[in-house]
Amino acid sequence: MDTLTKVVQAGHRAVLSNYDKLYLDCGTGNWITGGASWCAPYKSWQDVWGNEPLADHTLTKDEQALVLGGEVALWGESIDATNIDQKAWPRGCAHAERMWSPRAELGVTWTNATHRLLVHRERMVARGISVNQIMPRYCLQNPGGCPAP
Repeated sequence: MDTLTKVVQAGHRAVLSNYDKLYLDCGTGNWITGGASWCAPYKSWQDVWGNEPLADHTLTKDEQALVLGGEVALWGESIDATNIDQKAWPRGCAHAERMWSPRAELGVTWTNATHRLLVHRERMVARGISVNQIMPRYCLQNPGGCPAP
């Protein structure tokens, strides 16, 4: 995020897309060398949700206004029609929630988002989207029945 701060402090508009939290293709290995990918490890939905675009509290209101939003990146080398939805969702949903609402309104930790994302995942599954599971369905069916992280 240091780059984002430098860009907006120089008076430029910016879109947040930092590889350490928002590259959704990371962590599955390097298909060329067989080793770890350059952007490992895998970015969980909790990592993505916790990525605060305006974390630098030294930014002025004018500088904050230069941050236009953010994007997750899902590079095509490791995806095709059979796995794109699993790679993109629900982590893309977690990022969307972060971009639409400041952390102060959502809660301080990702645990506050768990139920919302569980419910939204069920909506996507009902629409035929092959979405990764974020925790067992039992947790949605039995609120409070799963241990809090």
